[in-house]
Amino acid sequence: VAAGPLTIDVGGGALFRLQDEVLDAFNRKVRFEMTLNSNLHLLETATAICFDSDDTFSISDGAPGWGMSFLCTVSECSTNAHLHTLLFGSHYQEGHWVGDGVDASFTWNGGLEPNDGIFPVAQFYMGISLAASINLPDLEAAVDTYYKCFTNFDGSYVEDNLLVDINLDSDWQEHNVTVAATPSLP
Repeated sequence: VAAGPLTIDVGGGALFRLQDEVLDAFNRKVRFEMTLNSNLHLLETATAICFDSDDTFSISDGAPGWGMSFLCTVSECSTNAHLHTLLFGSHYQEGHWVGDGVDASFTWNGGLEPNDGIFPVAQFYMGISLAASINLPDLEAAVDTYYKCFTNFDGSYVEDNLLVDINLDSDWQEHNVTVAATPSLP
């Protein structure tokens, strides 16, 4: 059963999307997709970070968040096979992503279709408790949920690798994202 998706329109044709592909009592399989303006090059990243917020899209210190990044590992990443994927959970602190969070990158599920490099896709398959520990949003919530998200589609791995504190300054685009409540069945 696919839920969601959570979609961020970055502008200029670029976007980021998170969608559940499988969600049951024990496991969660999520799919991340990006549409980029061009291929990434060696050690360049395309990254999305989202934090829980209130309905005014204010983030409080300590708010849980998650980050997903595609990293190019060859001179030019023209297909998904060239990309490394990172998936982390962490929290917000005084304008920063805190880089000492939970690493779920190892849950990446390979074998995807060999998409062109400007349409990177990754699937992660994990237990429900791991998904909760990295703060992945509930895409089937009974109420509207709100996220303040940040994207950087032309960063460098040295600066934006999700393992270090990241200053979410002017290099990052801000996005207010609402995931609408899932209607209950009668």
